[in-house]
Amino acid sequence: MNLEELLDETYKSKYIDQGSEEWENIRAGRFTSSEWYKLMSFGKRPMTEAELKARPKTGKGSATKTVV
Repeated sequence: MNLEELLDETYKSKYIDQGSEEWENIRAGRFTSSEWYKLMSFGKRPMTEAELKARPKTGKGSATKTVV
């Protein structure tokens, strides 16, 4: 069974045990609700050398080493 079959209204409903191989195959490669935060959260990365040199030397932002 694939996702299209699950979404097709003409396909007879079928119970699939959570954690079963069939269940895992249907979910493979898809973001599920338990992983949605990974898509919606802000990412952080280290500043480049140029960004580190350009940041303020004192005050707000002077200690920052990551970019949001």
